[in-house]
Amino acid sequence: MKKWLPPALFWIQYLALAAWVGGLAALPFFATVTFQKLAPDRMAAGDIVGETLRRLGLAHIGCAAAFLASSTLQLWLLRPLSPGFRWRRILALKIITPFLMLLATLHLRFALGPRMEALRAQAPAGGYEAWSDAGRQEFDRLHRRYVHVSQGILLGGAGLFLLLALEGVQPFRASPISSPSDAPSAP
Repeated sequence: MKKWLPPALFWIQYLALAAWVGGLAALPFFATVTFQKLAPDRMAAGDIVGETLRRLGLAHIGCAAAFLASSTLQLWLLRPLSPGFRWRRILALKIITPFLMLLATLHLRFALGPRMEALRAQAPAGGYEAWSDAGRQEFDRLHRRYVHVSQGILLGGAGLFLLLALEGVQPFRASPISSPSDAPSAP
């Protein structure tokens, strides 16, 4: 196996996770304040946030796919190792956790998001305050659910960063996936 492959897989995972979790974390802290200044009307700001979330959702799905593909390849390359090898367990977590995060992202993008958009489309032109109680309550309930699922994704991302940090402590040192031809020859 090529010596550059394990570090490349590690960096693909790290960059994909940083883009996925970083984009999700930046939105509530920076973007919503900016959007409210650009569009003081709450409904107009919500339209901007909704469009941003739709676009970010697709980017997050791509990041999840890159992370899962590189983690799966890394685990496949380590398959000859004994079952007690601790990095195999970490790699298994690096597949299970982002898979659950991907399912949550898909739920946000294709289930909750469209339902919230449909409710917003039914809202009267008078703005958020003119919205009927039933429609507004349903939207608020879905919004809280969206926020809680997003927080779960962020928590999973924090756990994955910890796993990447643990893996970085001993980054493929004396890696059993190296072939005997990769070993330096004795003089």
